[in-house]
Amino acid sequence: MTAEIDGGGETGALIERVAALITARIVTDTGHGQLGLEFAARAARDEKTRAVLAPMRRAQRDTAARAVAEVSDRTGTGPAVPPELAGLILHCLTNGLVNEHLADPEAVTADVIEQAFSAVLTALLLPTSRT
Repeated sequence: MTAEIDGGGETGALIERVAALITARIVTDTGHGQLGLEFAARAARDEKTRAVLAPMRRAQRDTAARAVAEVSDRTGTGPAVPPELAGLILHCLTNGLVNEHLADPEAVTADVIEQAFSAVLTALLLPTSRT
């Protein structure tokens, strides 16, 4: 995703590129998603696994937060929420869509996943004026 952000461009086009890349990863790398589910389930009941998994998940959320902050700075849009919260939202959205795609790939298709990411990224990066 960092390479896409570095590519610059208009915010809407950037959102579309990032949403397409994340979607492609979710639908083509189902083994990674399955492994993530297994580790999350194990971490819920095993403290040693949690001790390894929690810092990895924090790092993923932090990376997403930095990416949101960078895009916001570069485009002058200002995130709708603090970058750390945006990172959490995007991380949870990714995990949730992975789960749903694995459980029901006929309904949670690539198009649906891409639409979900585009909608959330747009809401996070292109806040409307609030009066």
